[in-house]
Amino acid sequence: MSDKTCTLEKERRGYARTRNYTLSQIKELAEAVDKDVSAAYSHTGIITFESASWKSDNTADYPNYYDIAITGVKATDRADIIFISPALADNFGVSKNTETSADNIRIRAVITPTVDLTAIYWIIHTGEGE
Repeated sequence: MSDKTCTLEKERRGYARTRNYTLSQIKELAEAVDKDVSAAYSHTGIITFESASWKSDNTADYPNYYDIAITGVKATDRADIIFISPALADNFGVSKNTETSADNIRIRAVITPTVDLTAIYWIIHTGEGE
């Protein structure tokens, strides 16, 4: 095995360990937040936006979208999404804003992501429409 191949393999293993550690820390944070937040907050979780599951419509600026089905989400709720790799999400023009509707969160992108993107989401009930 050449030195370059060996170095590349070490970098790949290091990246995988770092990614797995980061995901475990985010999962712990999400679980802690679910336990400790007030009634104003409803749900947190981790999601992987699979590259093959994006869809598109005729929305001019952000024609590509990904729907996350979550029971209990209302159109008046706020959903925040934080990507584990924000720079990677930015490469595809993933919007920082979300759309909520009954039992659904939608996120949009300028370009359909060609890789899976992992993020933590946080749904905040506004109390409107209850």
